[in-house]
Formats: sequence, structure tokens, C-alpha cells
Amino acid sequence: MARQPWSNNGHRNSPSNSLDGGVPGPMPLVPFQEELAVGCEEIRRIAADNTLVLEDILGLRQELAVIEDEIHILAKQTIPRLRVDNEMEYRDIIQGGMKLEEQMHALKLIKEEVLVLSSEKMELEALCKELSVKVQSLYRELEQIENKQIPATREGLHDIQAEISRARFVFCDLMQDGIRA
Repeated sequence: MARQPWSNNGHRNSPSNSLDGGVPGPMPLVPFQEELAVGCEEIRRIAADNTLVLEDILGLRQELAVIEDEIHILAKQTIPRLRVDNEMEYRDIIQGGMKLEEQMHALKLIKEEVLVLSSEKMELEALCKELSVKVQSLYRELEQIENKQIPATREGLHDIQAEISRARFVFCDLMQDGIRA
């Protein structure tokens, strides 16, 4: 049965005739009992729903407890492993940093040595150019001396050859005179 809204006089399903000045009559019992039965049924349905919701909540709490236990177990296993892994990574990073420092120090020494050697190379190149100029100058002087001495030497050789020829001639003459005698 459909419920009726409250009338102006505060009773359901009663005619309100405020213009007539009428007094409302008593409410019939049958609709009230039906409404009470519907209300009780609704309360039972709500209670059943509440029981199901409560069972779901209890089941979820149990699942949550199991999951929390698993999380704690995993955390106990994982956190130490992560710490060990992190410590190993930190050690590797620190060792790598130390190696880089050593390499940088070695490179600094090599750089200093390269600078010294580069300076020495420039000095040696300058000395080499200077010596090359001196050698060219000496070659020119030698060439000039040779050019002056070669004719004199040739003349001297020519004179020596002439003297040797005369000495032979004299020797041959002496030899012939000695053989004849």
C-alpha cells in the first residue's frame, strides 16, 4: 500500500478540512499494520545486508592481515638485500672515484711533463734551425775555400807531376848510364 503524506493536522490518510473545522477521525488499523509489516521487512533486509557487509569487512580484514604479514616478510628480506646492494654500489662508486682521482693526478703529471717536453722541443727546434744555418754557412765557406784551393792544388799537382816526370827522366838517364858503365 502506498504511503500518504502527512496532512495538515498531523495524521496520515485522514482528510483535512481546515475550512470545515472538522476533526480528523481515527486512523484505520489495517493500513498501519501493513506499514508496520513493510517497515519490519525493510529492517530485516537492512540487517541482512549489514550482516553481509560485516562478513565482507571481516574477510577483508583477514586478507589485509595476510597481506600485511607478507609485506613484513618481504620487507625483512628485501630491505637488507637492498642495503647490501646499495653498499656495494657505494663502494664501487667510491672506488671508481678514487681511480679517477689517481688517473687525474697521473694526467696532471703527464701534462706537466708534456709541457716541459714541448718547451724543450721548441728549444731544440730553435737550436736545430740555428745549427742548420751554421752548417749551410760552413758549406758555403768550404765551397769557397775549395773553389780557391782547387786551382792552386791543381797547379801544385801539375807542378808535382812535372817534377816527377823530370825525376823519372833523370832516373832513367842515370839508370841507363849505370847500365852502360
